Amino acid sequence: MSKKIILGLMLSSVCFSSFADTIECVSLEENTTLEMELKRSESYDNCFSLGNIPQNTPVQLLAYSGDNIKNKITLFDLIEGGTSSYIAEYNSAIDGGNAVQSNTTNKKLAVKIIPTSYLNSNKNLTITFLMVDSTAQVIIDFADGEVVYTPPPPREDERRCRRGDRYCEEP
Repeated sequence: MSKKIILGLMLSSVCFSSFADTIECVSLEENTTLEMELKRSESYDNCFSLGNIPQNTPVQLLAYSGDNIKNKITLFDLIEGGTSSYIAEYNSAIDGGNAVQSNTTNKKLAVKIIPTSYLNSNKNLTITFLMVDSTAQVIIDFADGEVVYTPPPPREDERRCRRGDRYCEEP
């Protein structure tokens, strides 16, 4: 084979593999609700699989937040072997509401949702999966969790005081 063909095959395999990422998801079961904490320290990592839904089923996703936390919903197609393919992403409105419609035609859906505002705290996530009139409905509630505070490092020129002392030590 010529060098051009070999180079072309190598480039195409690199391109194809760049569109498929490995992803681990929690499988949602019909008529169940999951509650979890998304941790700021883990970049709010999460994934939920809707792989148990029959083909050609309409899917509706609704995310809301009483705390007005904006969010981004990303849809993936789960492929055999633990890989995934990006489908689309949807950003919420200014009040944190987000509504998405899709279907399961020739795909097994997976959903990621991450906050895009109020990023100084962990988030509490409640996700409910229902089948209503042959339509899969996923309802996601975002709430502010524990505030993660990282104090700034002390400045070298600051005086050090102890609680109850009248006088501070010189640096």
